[in-house]
Amino acid sequence: MPARGFVFWALFPSFLIFALALPLLAGLKTVTAVVVLAATEVLSVFVLLGLWNGERFGWAWRGVAWIVFAGCAAYLVHGVVGGLPLIDRRSQPSLLNAILAFIAFGMPALRFALFGDLAPGGTDPEDSGEEFGSEEEDDDEE
Repeated sequence: MPARGFVFWALFPSFLIFALALPLLAGLKTVTAVVVLAATEVLSVFVLLGLWNGERFGWAWRGVAWIVFAGCAAYLVHGVVGGLPLIDRRSQPSLLNAILAFIAFGMPALRFALFGDLAPGGTDPEDSGEEFGSEEEDDDEE
């Protein structure tokens, strides 16, 4: 069983309370509200599983990435089809904000969901046998 440190014990209780209380507090008056609630609940369960054991439940982090991608894609589609203004204040929904959210969060989430990494070349220092951040220097002796 992996060691669970500060991050796990700091986040686990709050995520658990959030996941249990949200259905009781949400007003489910539209289909969109039900879909958003279901996605949020699934996201919370995936985060809890990933925090519990990231190696065993690595697929849960990919599920989180799929949900983030789907949310950003839905925001972008709503911006294009729903007639959001092109530019508005940063705090207001706009097509520019939807595009920026898709670029900043949606595309990296899709890459992680598909390939399981965020590195452009897919090179991981652990896979190459080199230690990341090693202090070895090349000595140019003449």
